Amino acid sequence: MITLFFFTFANDKHDIMENKEELLKQLNSDNPELFAEAAEKIKNKGDLSIVPALFDLLASGKEHHTTTEIVNLLADIKNSGFVPLLTERIKATSQPAAKSILLRICWESSLDFSAYAEDFINMLRQDDFIVALEAATALENMEHIPHNRKITLLSQLKQLCTTNEKQFLIDNILNAWSQEEEEQEN
Repeated sequence: MITLFFFTFANDKHDIMENKEELLKQLNSDNPELFAEAAEKIKNKGDLSIVPALFDLLASGKEHHTTTEIVNLLADIKNSGFVPLLTERIKATSQPAAKSILLRICWESSLDFSAYAEDFINMLRQDDFIVALEAATALENMEHIPHNRKITLLSQLKQLCTTNEKQFLIDNILNAWSQEEEEQEN
């Protein structure tokens, strides 16, 4: 049986989330066992109410291992209510390193972020290269874009004037999406 992260019907869900502060203390702990225990509880019995605190924890600049574990935890969320939470946080984040980490969650997630494709295109155009790279990767991995909307997005991408580095990213998206269009026609 697959556990649906943040979409559980467990009886003790409220007990776990009532102890949110304790779970966050464990996640902030330098003790890897406490961290793993808290992450497992959140994964199995968590809800979306803890997501903002996890975003804050990511922004705090913890060590690489902790950041990776939290990114993995967030990328495993299956509740579609997470999509607007994450995209709003991305838009509100101005620090490039933090923004790129949040964008990484988008393309690692199995959720549909296609409603925010224009926002990712704007980040590709406006932000620094590392953010643009993550936004481009999220765009490349979008699978649920209706044909007519994809044509509009392709046109927007083709009209972007940018650096050679970013043009490489745009070309990759154009190639991936064009190939998908061709496969759907056949």
